[in-house]
Amino acid sequence: SALRARLAVLARSQAVARTQLKGDVEASAARQAATNVQLSHDIEGIALKTATDKNRQDKDVTELANNAASLGEAVAAARRTARADRNRKQQMLNASLAEGVEALATLVKKELATHKANIYSRVGAFDAAAKRKEA
Repeated sequence: SALRARLAVLARSQAVARTQLKGDVEASAARQAATNVQLSHDIEGIALKTATDKNRQDKDVTELANNAASLGEAVAAARRTARADRNRKQQMLNASLAEGVEALATLVKKELATHKANIYSRVGAFDAAAKRKEA
């Protein structure tokens, strides 16, 4: 009977321990489930932020590519404009030089004609003087 009393105490103690353990296991499972839900939310948030960041980066890369293309077009246009401007200035300079050379040639021809006329005049005067001396 003392043995039975001890066995009964032991059985009650074991039942209490089992109940306690069952409660601990259920509480642990509930905490684990809550943690899993929180982790799931966190992972979804990270995935969404990652997708958003990737979209932003994709937009940034696209914008940079567009900017680079626009810059390339602007540089090409500026080069074309500068080349056309240089060509126009060169043509104007060539025309101006041609006019200058033509004017100089005309002036030289006039000077030569005047010089030639002076020489003929002097030769004529010399001949006339020589003929007067002879006569």
